[in-house]
Amino acid sequence: MIHKIYSREYSDDPFGISFKMCYNSFAELHDQDYYEFVIVTKGKIKHIKDGKEFVAGEKTAFFLRPDDRHGFEPVGKENCNKINIFMSKTAFKSLIRSCFDEEFEKTAENRRFQYFKLSDADFKHCAFLIDKINVLPSGGDAQNKFNTAAILRNLISYLLIVFSGQWSDDERSEFPEPWFEEFLGKLEDPAVFTSQIKDVYRLAPYSQTFLSRYFKKIMNETLVEYVVKIRINYACNLLLNTDYTVLEISNKVSYSSLSHFLRTFKKITGKTPTQYREPEL
Repeated sequence: MIHKIYSREYSDDPFGISFKMCYNSFAELHDQDYYEFVIVTKGKIKHIKDGKEFVAGEKTAFFLRPDDRHGFEPVGKENCNKINIFMSKTAFKSLIRSCFDEEFEKTAENRRFQYFKLSDADFKHCAFLIDKINVLPSGGDAQNKFNTAAILRNLISYLLIVFSGQWSDDERSEFPEPWFEEFLGKLEDPAVFTSQIKDVYRLAPYSQTFLSRYFKKIMNETLVEYVVKIRINYACNLLLNTDYTVLEISNKVSYSSLSHFLRTFKKITGKTPTQYREPEL
């Protein structure tokens, strides 16, 4: 039987956010109704999710969503210290929408992305924020709860920024290629590659940050560089197969500045548009 854990079992905090520091705290398979970050601060722990196991060491973080079915087990005789940060659905959505954009929210909700590493600087910053909570006056008065929630919101925002640019090697190797091939296919449409770059990014089901990094990894060039080459290739076809003027072609491939178009065209093809159209000149 799978146990379901509810946020109220951990906190009745009116801000919908809380945390606890754990030593050798493990859990059988369960699901939950809240968002959670887990930071391993010392030792190792085994995380089981969807039938897969991942051994996390110091400075590894997890991002868990509502209804994720998972559990924690010890790794041999290894001790493990970790920090668990809990956030209700309402509080998390409020934070995302107030601090990030829609593209970021897509990445945050993609359950393939779960583990990420903290650099030494990231780890120290997280420890600094937790220490700020620990030195707050004891007691459950409203001001202390407000201060604790504010620091935890700061911590979660920081973790989300780090998370958005990283994912574990295990998850990366399993990343679904079909969506990327479909995305590349869309880029061949003149209506797409002549649109603004910010609109091109929106065609992918992931955040701009993630897409930029993944595109560079797969294509060995940036998305902007790739789109520019497609535009210039399209301009070459127009030069050879139409009677449009160079200025008209420049406008058709989204260059508001003719001089910018001429420089870019020469850089990529080694010729001016006129030389390309009439090579004997």
